[in-house]
Amino acid sequence: MNIKNETINPQEVKNRSEKIILNVGGEILDWLPTIEIAKPRELKKIINRALVLNAMYQLHLNAPKDYIAHWLEQNSLDSDLSPNEATILYSSNELTSDDHYELYWSLESLWAISWATNLIDDLPFNQQVGKELAGLSPNLQIGDDDYKYTSTMKLRSTKSIYMMLDLYYRLHWWINNNLKENKSSSNIDLNMIVSRRKALEWIHNSELKWDEMALSL
Repeated sequence: MNIKNETINPQEVKNRSEKIILNVGGEILDWLPTIEIAKPRELKKIINRALVLNAMYQLHLNAPKDYIAHWLEQNSLDSDLSPNEATILYSSNELTSDDHYELYWSLESLWAISWATNLIDDLPFNQQVGKELAGLSPNLQIGDDDYKYTSTMKLRSTKSIYMMLDLYYRLHWWINNNLKENKSSSNIDLNMIVSRRKALEWIHNSELKWDEMALSL
């Protein structure tokens, strides 16, 4: 069904998300508010963010910083680094455990962007990043440029992204609440949910800055 120009009804979307969560045995917070409709980010910026995330993740895999910095500069992406990413990349110090942690989970943000740009078909909340992402992404080790993303990524409808964002927003509350109450969430990881929600929020609202999203509940 083509929903590209359909009107978004936040309450209907909320009800849909809650039903999905309840159907898998999850919990909801009825008064968790609906998400405000915002101006989405343009495709070019989203593709650039995906390229940066893919490049920065290579640091977690022990790629040399100067190689990644050169690749980003060659592809005119250095200005798309967030302040935190720039600090990590251009520091003369070795990566800290916190740096590795941030870079590791950024792959889940890239996975969400891959869904939002039709690179992958679905974004199941009980499955981590698929192995196919490596083949779909530029391979910096062999000198790939940005073509794999720029030639294939096409943005999904605003409504589709809003619906997925709403689901992950409510999943965030459920998994976070489970941790507070020492309940099991099966194989659904909070960091995975939060990292994907971050990317979806950033796409949905062009006013948000990558390093400054509160992701409140």
